Amino acid sequence: MKTKIVGLLLVAVMAMPACNEYFDYENSTLLDEDFVFSDYTYMKQVLANAYTQLPSSFNYINNGMLASTTDEAEHAWDYSTVQRFNDGSWNSYTNPNDTWSKQYQLVRRAYVFLNGTDTVTFKKFRYVDDVTYNRYTLELKQFRAQSRFLIAFSYFELLKRYGGVPIVDRLLSVDEDLDLPRSSVSDVVNFIVANCDSAIKVLPKTYDATNTGRVTLGTAMALKNRTLLYAASPLYNNGSYNKDLCDQSAKIASEFIASTGSLKSTYALESNYGALFTRKTNSKELIFERREGNSNSYEKANFPIGYDGSEGNATCPSQNLVDAYEMTSGKPISDPASGYNPADPYKNRDARLAYTVILNNSTFKGRPVELWTGGLDGKGKEKASKTGYYLKKYVDDNLNLVLGNTSRHCWYYFRLGEIYLNYAEAMNEAYGPSDSRYGMSAVDAVNAIRQRAGMPKLVASDYASVDVLREKIRNERRIELAFEEHRCWDVRRWKIAESTLGADLRGMDIVKNENGTFTFTPYVVEKRIFEEKMYYYPIPNSEILKEKKLTQNPGW
Repeated sequence: MKTKIVGLLLVAVMAMPACNEYFDYENSTLLDEDFVFSDYTYMKQVLANAYTQLPSSFNYINNGMLASTTDEAEHAWDYSTVQRFNDGSWNSYTNPNDTWSKQYQLVRRAYVFLNGTDTVTFKKFRYVDDVTYNRYTLELKQFRAQSRFLIAFSYFELLKRYGGVPIVDRLLSVDEDLDLPRSSVSDVVNFIVANCDSAIKVLPKTYDATNTGRVTLGTAMALKNRTLLYAASPLYNNGSYNKDLCDQSAKIASEFIASTGSLKSTYALESNYGALFTRKTNSKELIFERREGNSNSYEKANFPIGYDGSEGNATCPSQNLVDAYEMTSGKPISDPASGYNPADPYKNRDARLAYTVILNNSTFKGRPVELWTGGLDGKGKEKASKTGYYLKKYVDDNLNLVLGNTSRHCWYYFRLGEIYLNYAEAMNEAYGPSDSRYGMSAVDAVNAIRQRAGMPKLVASDYASVDVLREKIRNERRIELAFEEHRCWDVRRWKIAESTLGADLRGMDIVKNENGTFTFTPYVVEKRIFEEKMYYYPIPNSEILKEKKLTQNPGW
C-alpha cells in the first residue's frame, strides 16, 4: 500500500517515533505523492528532509556534550541532564541521550524516498532533452544510494547504543504487524554492511560544487569500516577481538590510506592538526560532516567565563584527558625519563593538547587565560570551569560575541585521521604490529597520525607485542579524536568502561604565587558511576510497553 500524501518543506514527511506510530505526520504543505516524486526539485527536497535528521553533537544534551559523560570532560552546569550519566541516575524512563525515536524516524524518511522513487523514470525528458534525462537518471540512482546510507547510519547509531534492535527493511504499511522483535547484533551489523555495499556500488568519489556535503563513496566505505571494527571488538565477542571482522575492516581502510588504495588521491591528512578544526568544510581530510548554519552558541558556552559574551555552560576538559597527552619526547608523563615537570605541566607536551584544550596562562583572544583561583576565568567566578581547563576544539576564537558575530560550524562524522587509527587497531588485532599485507603496518598507520602532530614515530621493535601496541593505539585515539564523540563508544566496545567512565573525574587546582609562578594540584572533581548494565543503553520504557515482542537490555 502506498500512502498518497507527502509533506514537503522539511517538516511533514511522515515520522516514525515508534513502530506503532509509524504513520504519524504533521499537516503542513501536503502534496500528492506521485506529483512530488515526478518533479525533480520536489523529489530532491524530500531527500534533503531526510538529511536534516542527521544528528548534531554541539551542546545537544541539555547544553552539554556527550564528552561530559566520559572521562574527557565535566559539564560546568550541575543541573544539566547530562549529569545523569555521571551519577548513575539515568534509566529507561529518563535517558538524556535516548535517540531511539529519532533514528527510526530517519529510517522511515529514507524509505519514503526509496518507495516514492522506485518507479520514477523521467520519461518526459527521454526523447526531447537527452542531457537532462541522463543527468536526472544518474542523480536519482545516487539519491537512492544516499538513502541506503542514511538507513545504515541510523542503524549504526542504534547498534552502538542499544545492541540488537528491530530491523525494518522496507516501507511498512498500516496493515502490517508493526510489533517487531529485536534482531541480533550480528544481523544488525550485516544489515548495515548490506546497505553500505548497496550504496558503494553507485556513489561517486566526489560531486560538483552544487552537491557538496552529500554522501559519497568514501562516506559509505567509512561507515562500513567503522561498523566492522566495532563489530570485531570485545564487547560483541565475549571479551576478545574477532580477527575475521578485523581483517574486513582493515581491507576497507586500506582503500583510503595504502599507496594503491582506490581513495588514496581523494583524501589527505590536514598538514596542521589545529587547522583541521578551523577550516570548516574545505579540508581533504573530511569524509562526511554535518554543516550547521551560522551561530555562536558553542562559543558562548565554551569561551572562558572572563571573556565578554561568555555565558558559561562549558564542557570542561578533564585532568584525566590532559594526562594522556605525551611529552614531545614521545614518553608519557608517568615515565620518570620524560622530562615532565609538575610545576610547569604544559611545557613540551604533544601539540594536540594546546589545539584541543585551553590551558592556564595560554593566550586566547589577545590575553592570557587566568584559570587560577581568583583569576578572571578561574575558581571564584560564577560558571567558571570546574576542572581548570576550557575546551578549544571546534571553538571559533575569531568571533566577537559582544558584536554578535557568528560563523559556520561543522560536526565531523568521518575523517581520514580516524580511518588511519581504525586500520591500525584492526591490523594489530588481526595480524600483529608489523604485518603490511594491505600496504601498511599497524605501526606505520599510527606513525602517520603522530607525524602530522609533530610527535616522534614509534620504533617498531619497541611495539612488537600486540598488547603493547594495543594500549598505544587506544591512547592515540583518545587524544587524536578527543571531543569528536568517539570516547564514549570506544571504551564500551573495548570493555574497559568500569575503569574509565567509572573512574574519578579529576581537574587541576591552580594557585598563582606572589612571584608570578603557579602551583598545580590535581584533585577529584566528581565521583563517577558506571555499572555493567551501562555498556548498553536501556530501550525506552515507552517502547517496551507498546511493543510486546521487544525485550529490555539486561539490568534495566
